[in-house]
Amino acid sequence: LASFVASVAWGLYSNYNISLSCGKSSISVAPIFILFSGILMALISLSVSEEAQWSLKTCLELAYASIFPSAVSYTLWDIGMRKGNSTLIASVSYIIPLASTVFISIFLGVPLSSKIWLACASVIAGAAICLFSISEPLPSLREK
Repeated sequence: LASFVASVAWGLYSNYNISLSCGKSSISVAPIFILFSGILMALISLSVSEEAQWSLKTCLELAYASIFPSAVSYTLWDIGMRKGNSTLIASVSYIIPLASTVFISIFLGVPLSSKIWLACASVIAGAAICLFSISEPLPSLREK
């Protein structure tokens, strides 16, 4: 249920982003979207019977994950896609899976297997192929 709601919310955000920001290319509605999506997911989680154990560490980890990787990255992505070179931004964004995999591996103390490193290298190679295969940059939202 939560995945379905998240996918519908993301679809709505993607389609109505321009109108929600009143057509101003400098305003990002990503933080508002993430806040309301988080509230909605929290309400949905109350209807699911699961055993949750909250601690100060858990709350701090949740706050960090909500603010830094999510809100900041979506806001920067939104602004970058409106004002920057969308081809470069889209290509460079593929480094995120590698960075998050390495970070979580270090955080949890789990060694990365060769298969994970191969998968990360494949993602980066695919991004490089995409970047170099496009002869001209994609238009930014600002040009439309």
